[in-house]
Amino acid sequence: MLPIDFELPLLEQRTYLHGTTLFDAMMRSVPGGAAVSFKIPKRIDSDRVRLQSAGASSKASASLAWSQGAESGTLAAIELPHSGRARRERYDEAWVEQRAVVQGMSAVLRDAPPYGLVQALIPLFKALLKREISTTIPGQWMFTRVDLSSLPRTLIPLELTLAGSVPNTLARAKVACAGVELGMLYFSWVAKN
Repeated sequence: MLPIDFELPLLEQRTYLHGTTLFDAMMRSVPGGAAVSFKIPKRIDSDRVRLQSAGASSKASASLAWSQGAESGTLAAIELPHSGRARRERYDEAWVEQRAVVQGMSAVLRDAPPYGLVQALIPLFKALLKREISTTIPGQWMFTRVDLSSLPRTLIPLELTLAGSVPNTLARAKVACAGVELGMLYFSWVAKN
């Protein structure tokens, strides 16, 4: 099965591959019900990636480790040259932001989102960070990691609780779905060049 080359859509007008798109593509090679740890330490400025077993290359732009019972594995995503004809998809982050209820250190979404778990978590965390975390240098929060014990069938209510932050550097939040804690979500502050 591996390696597999993917040509993935870019979201809205972004010039980089969104972490949620890559996560979904990589999850196609993971057994259902597995615990996962997805890391995307550097931005991928292409619509093409090669998915392969980790260890085959040290050029990974992202990785996804999974475990289920006695089985486990780690996948690596390697950035490939841009296709030059990127497909575009809508990603209505405002849908989540408008419905997010932010109180103190938590943000809750009670309406079922029009997309999957990780795609809903990203704008929900952004809504929480806008209200709770001050930054002093120009830049933006970017999704860099998610650790989940499983992917739930029921997303609602979806809740994030701020678990720690370092100004202008990183923030992390506990993820819970339908009252069950599932793991942690991490963002990094990326300064504008």
